[in-house]
Amino acid sequence: MSTIIGGVTVKDPIIPTTKKRVFNGEYSAAINGGLLMDGTGSHWKWTLDWKNMTPAEYNTLMAVLDVESEQTFSPPEESTVYNAMVLQDTVSVDARIADGAQFYDVTVDIEESS
Repeated sequence: MSTIIGGVTVKDPIIPTTKKRVFNGEYSAAINGGLLMDGTGSHWKWTLDWKNMTPAEYNTLMAVLDVESEQTFSPPEESTVYNAMVLQDTVSVDARIADGAQFYDVTVDIEESS
């Protein structure tokens, strides 16, 4: 089991990761009260959490998360390789010092390219 982002193997996030199906399009209410769906399919979105990363693990992860273009992504629980984007506005970092050492917790959403 390994997590690969942009061809780089990074520390595995906490398992299980959260994987959701996202609809491509919009919903609207019809005059008769029904639901109209205008879309072009769906794609996957993952929320990944890393805990207690060392500075080296953190720097490797952030180098691939900072890429603002489409990359390959292989989640830890499956062998499928997706084309995906890091949703930059979802990157959250918590840094702390414990027992004299620096540690990082990172949360991010990665979305399959449509």
